[in-house]
Amino acid sequence: MESKKSLTSILMFLVGGILVVLGQNLIEAYPVEERSKLLILVAFGLILIIFGVWTFDKGFPHWIGRILSSISKYSISEWQALCFLLSLPIVLIVPFAAGSGPKMVNPPAALLAWILAICLVVAASWVQPAPLHWPSWRQVALILVLTISAFLLRIVLADRIPILLNGDEASSGLAAADFTTGAWNNIFSTSWYGFPSFFFTIPAGFIGLLGHTTYALRIPSAIAGALTVTASFFVARTMFGKRAAWFTAIFLATFNFHIYFSRIGLNNIWDGLWYIVTIGAFWYGWEKDRRNAYVLAGLSLGISQYFYPSSHTLLAFVIVWVILAAIFDRPRLKHAWANLIILVFVTTIVTLPLIWHYFQFPATFFEPLNRVGLSSAWLKQEVINTGTPAWKIVLNQVVLAIGSFTYDHLQAWYTPGTPLLRPFSAALFLIGIILLFLRKQKWTVIPLIFWVLAFMVIGGLSESTPAAQRYVAAAPVCALLIGYGLSESAGLLEKVFEKRKRLINVISIILIMILAVEELNFYFRVYTPHSVISLARSNGVIAQTLANYLETKPKDTQVVFFGFPSMGYYSIPSIQFLVPDITGFDVNEPWPPADKPAITSNHLIFVFLPNNDDQIPKVQADYPIGQLTSVPAVDGELLYKMYEVKVSP
Repeated sequence: MESKKSLTSILMFLVGGILVVLGQNLIEAYPVEERSKLLILVAFGLILIIFGVWTFDKGFPHWIGRILSSISKYSISEWQALCFLLSLPIVLIVPFAAGSGPKMVNPPAALLAWILAICLVVAASWVQPAPLHWPSWRQVALILVLTISAFLLRIVLADRIPILLNGDEASSGLAAADFTTGAWNNIFSTSWYGFPSFFFTIPAGFIGLLGHTTYALRIPSAIAGALTVTASFFVARTMFGKRAAWFTAIFLATFNFHIYFSRIGLNNIWDGLWYIVTIGAFWYGWEKDRRNAYVLAGLSLGISQYFYPSSHTLLAFVIVWVILAAIFDRPRLKHAWANLIILVFVTTIVTLPLIWHYFQFPATFFEPLNRVGLSSAWLKQEVINTGTPAWKIVLNQVVLAIGSFTYDHLQAWYTPGTPLLRPFSAALFLIGIILLFLRKQKWTVIPLIFWVLAFMVIGGLSESTPAAQRYVAAAPVCALLIGYGLSESAGLLEKVFEKRKRLINVISIILIMILAVEELNFYFRVYTPHSVISLARSNGVIAQTLANYLETKPKDTQVVFFGFPSMGYYSIPSIQFLVPDITGFDVNEPWPPADKPAITSNHLIFVFLPNNDDQIPKVQADYPIGQLTSVPAVDGELLYKMYEVKVSP
């Protein structure tokens, strides 16, 4: 007991010292009129040092001992209780050390304080688990094969499939590139499009290794997609058994919709990973009464807030769960309340720096939501455009969102000409929902149905319904229900035809393999060739084709771009990302332009879109020695003409 008290005293002393050192370092970085709030942290650190030394010599006062003893019944020791209390002042250092600008006031202090606070709260929550039953080498090998296979399906030829680096990907890449140049290092603020800047550090690491390439942007998404497949396997196994787990993982690994978004360098795909980990861990903690699972759920829920905005609905999931538990299972809620508080506290510590930023700049929180939500202005315009009452427009949006899973075609970023689920998988999905209600307890039904309904609401309350990019985090729950639907259907048949169990099992395996092959065939042999033709002469393809060519040119090359009124050189950021060192000039008037003196390079490339052919002779008159090339689209039509000139110094 004495050693535990000494450990608690030493912990107070060390954390107090950290607060004093970090606080003193930050004071120098702030104006005099703003230093008072940092002095509070320093003062608190000094109090901890004093109290740590005093308790080391004299022990805790009796009243504190009684409080700590009362906490121990929740499997929290004295030093763990102290870790809870100390994590909060430590994490409060982060927003002061980070600041609100692109560059942190004191990056080492901000990162150290954040990591230390998370470590403290995890240590405070952790319960020594029972001895683990390690999986066999065979099972480990199978899971590795599953993960690697899922990754390969998402990364092979990722620089060519999808066929172009779209503008949003490139803009995301430019935001990530700011981290590689040092122009931005604040991971606790918001960046491009109002998204939390933390995400951009992930592709930034790959840009640092691979340069400004399409692979650098898309590798992180492939990793996230593959990890989601693996996490879905473990969640399905815990919920529904081994066979359903393999069916779930095989479908998700080959799911055309999930493969597509795992090949795009944006933050959408990560939300599926946080959803499956958060809901799976939360459900496991509730069902098995495992505190460590709640801790994992809290960590996942917290880190999810630094990614795509659909993760905000995970916060609603916890609230809805508690409300339903209060109505239908109050005894279990009473038993689990301490673990739920721990989950909320862990989430708070992880997200507090971002919450602080949103508190200072509330518009940044609402920016992504306002951009796509059904605002009153959007509704008024739709009423004017269609002559339909507002309530009917909203109702139609909701109907479209409900149908997006099984019968309404996806729109926006991914347009496969099908709903989220194609006919066979849609049927298994619906069967899975029915069997879930008929054969599972409510605490298994609730999280999965909430998951589906949450994305129906997200889709229904946003424009361009059903916009594919807003359903990415729904992919794992579709796979769970499909895997369960097929496995449970086979199980029912096995009970009726007991002598044919092996045959029924083999047939179910063949069915999931057929479904997997068909999904892969659809994405790689149907959708992708179709997208090549449908986008053959799009502005995105023009930008991609030109960027691919410019990658082979010297960095001092200048591009004179005749694209008016269709597009400009910088209107699609893929050129800017892929060839950041090459400068372009838009010519939106007859040659010669007023700003012609800005063209100074000895290596010039003039690019003419088809509607600007009449400018070619004028340019050739000024630069008579050059080579004119027609660049065709894949359908044989003209994409653009290019006149390349090497000017004598």
